[in-house]
Amino acid sequence: MGRLLGGTRRIAAISVFLVGFLLAPGPRLAHAGSADAAGDAPAAESLDGPSGPSTVAKVVDAAVLRPLGALSVVAGVGFFIVSLPISIAAEQVGTAREVLIDVPYEDTFNHPLGAI
Repeated sequence: MGRLLGGTRRIAAISVFLVGFLLAPGPRLAHAGSADAAGDAPAAESLDGPSGPSTVAKVVDAAVLRPLGALSVVAGVGFFIVSLPISIAAEQVGTAREVLIDVPYEDTFNHPLGAI
């Protein structure tokens, strides 16, 4: 019974990390005012007003997206450690680190508050 409960906790913990990782902001989100690859037009609409991000955007970013992003960084580190033997064998350690750790870290901690 104790062994089963330990496995259930492990599955629950992995599920929480996966949800955080999947819901965290990623490079797929375009910032307002940024141009697309051709440099022709703004990439996406956002909550930015004439004086910058709105209060709602800042609150959503601080209360929801940043904590989810922090969870995705922690989950990414875990997945990186688990996948390290495979990454070493495939000579893709740098790519794995970039995708699992660097991108979530940059999206979580290195963008202005409210830049959803």
